[in-house]
Amino acid sequence: MLLSVASIHLRQSDLTTFSAITLNYFGQLLPLEVLLQHCDNRFNASIIVLTLNKLLQEPAPDEAQRAKCFSQLQQELNLFNQQPSPLPIAALHQLLNLATHPDLKHLLAQWIDKQPAEAPIHSKLNELFTSFRKTQSLVPNGFLRDWLIDVV
Repeated sequence: MLLSVASIHLRQSDLTTFSAITLNYFGQLLPLEVLLQHCDNRFNASIIVLTLNKLLQEPAPDEAQRAKCFSQLQQELNLFNQQPSPLPIAALHQLLNLATHPDLKHLLAQWIDKQPAEAPIHSKLNELFTSFRKTQSLVPNGFLRDWLIDVV
């Protein structure tokens, strides 16, 4: 029952309205094959990150699936780096919050560092930092949590 509910939400809901902890739980709960199907059917940063977290935990991740997911993530990051971005800041918040695998966090940090100082992503990250509230959930070991701790 819970698998069906999680899958329906990933397929149809506005994921920015969910707590990151709930979405992280959905990602842990659903099998990799289901997450990969959601990536194919719905282009969404949160779903891509949840899928990569699970895929990278595999002892021998499928390289074609890995490359496809990383390519989708790169496309999403490029959309966030546009001014104006077609994606809401809440979606960036979710993406950074849900990234828990060390390889994925490293890739995000490298991508951010490679962006020129005037790139729109930097102002969006600044907005995330300045608008963060203690009432917002942080995923344990998530990139956003690590980043906020490093900045403070």
